[in-house]
Amino acid sequence: MESRCAICGSRTQEMDLAEIKFEGVCVKACPYCRKQLAQFKQNPEHNAEWLANVLCRDVQSIRTPETTAALTRLAYRNHIARPAEDKEPPAKKAAAAQNHVEPLERRVEALENQLHRLKRRLMISKILEFVLPLLVALVLLVVLLRSGYLQNIFDYFSTLEDLANQM
Repeated sequence: MESRCAICGSRTQEMDLAEIKFEGVCVKACPYCRKQLAQFKQNPEHNAEWLANVLCRDVQSIRTPETTAALTRLAYRNHIARPAEDKEPPAKKAAAAQNHVEPLERRVEALENQLHRLKRRLMISKILEFVLPLLVALVLLVVLLRSGYLQNIFDYFSTLEDLANQM
């Protein structure tokens, strides 16, 4: 059964979640958040970026307001400011994202075509690996039968068998 971490909101197995208490709030957190929070308490300057990123994540439906308030108090107590949000309107972000998506879609389509051709060539080579030796063996057998050498080979082995039986 999967649950979500009350701090970062990432999916975690229920057995991995453990309760942790900080700033008067008791929450179930994933191992990573527990470790980062413990390291933050020891050295706030070193792990300030982690706390700022956690506060910026949009986990409104998962993180309770009390947990968000406790994380914010922890940040303000250690003089960690939230990163400034972009002032760019969402429409411009969508247009900029669309400009990046089109070349990627073309690349994906080209790679899919290349993969299709590679699969076709692989299938043909596997068929040829089986059929070609079989055809060569059949042609060799026909040549030996038509030339009469196959009968000579059978006669030779029967002579050897007769000699072996006489001994």
